[in-house]
Amino acid sequence: MSLSKFDLDAVVLGAAAMDMLAWVNHLPARDGIELARKVEMRPGGAGANVAVATSRLGLKVGFISQIGSDEHGRILLDEFSREKVDTAACLIVQNQPTAICFIAIDTSGDRSMVAMGGAGPIERREELDRDYLSKARLFYLTDVGPNILQFTAEIARVQKSLLIYSPGGIMASKGLDAFVKILPDVDLLLLSQNESNSLLPGIIPQLAVRDFFEKGARNVVITLGAGGALLHNSEGTNFIPSFPVDSVVDTTGAGDALAGGLIAGLLWGDSIRNSIRFGCAAASIKITRPGARAGLPTHEQLDLFLSSHPLE
Repeated sequence: MSLSKFDLDAVVLGAAAMDMLAWVNHLPARDGIELARKVEMRPGGAGANVAVATSRLGLKVGFISQIGSDEHGRILLDEFSREKVDTAACLIVQNQPTAICFIAIDTSGDRSMVAMGGAGPIERREELDRDYLSKARLFYLTDVGPNILQFTAEIARVQKSLLIYSPGGIMASKGLDAFVKILPDVDLLLLSQNESNSLLPGIIPQLAVRDFFEKGARNVVITLGAGGALLHNSEGTNFIPSFPVDSVVDTTGAGDALAGGLIAGLLWGDSIRNSIRFGCAAASIKITRPGARAGLPTHEQLDLFLSSHPLE
């Protein structure tokens, strides 16, 4: 299939949620309590954030998830429309509320999260529109199970689309056996350090990237927060440093910003290493603003940041 037949640059499958953000002086200790200085509700959800991050960089993006038919769901859909993210393939469900995630953020920008349930990622392949998926040059999947991953991988393989899988914390907690057989169909496996630790307990990231590669993923990226990211593929292991910022306001959504920059770089035709560099830059810009999306950069903002932060 030629690129001219692709109507969308990327389709993201994941979760959309309303984030309840609470700013505190310190994250509560066990059995402790903290008074929130401010509380806000903002659109979020890992997959939704990645879709918005990619769209802001100038790419045509579709998003697929379940969304509640309540007021929160309408807020999410309105926000997608403003961000130019196509939601034609989303399922509006009547029997579940829109998902909510509680996030406490301290003065250093660190946070703790509690997923409070509600309509989440698509769970059954029968709920996916194959014709809609056939429009995409790239698929990004997060927080979805192995059945959805396998179904999307089959489509990606036929039409030669790129497939990125980022399991997310909850799916990673189910263990590697849940999706290890599908790794050979994954073009890029994207993990946080915590997710890597869940899947390969006790294995340091420098060794884990090789282990995931040996299990079939063609490219493996483990993000290390302020420590940058590791990439392993047939060419060996590469370290991509993060970019320093003057003040960290909120790390919520940093990984989603990185994923958006990575997706954009790949679709712009750059190398995987350079694409990860774009992602690291997008994450560094994002963490200077509160909430998961306020700091997500445009293409112009990303270019300006990179021009003023050259790698040595």
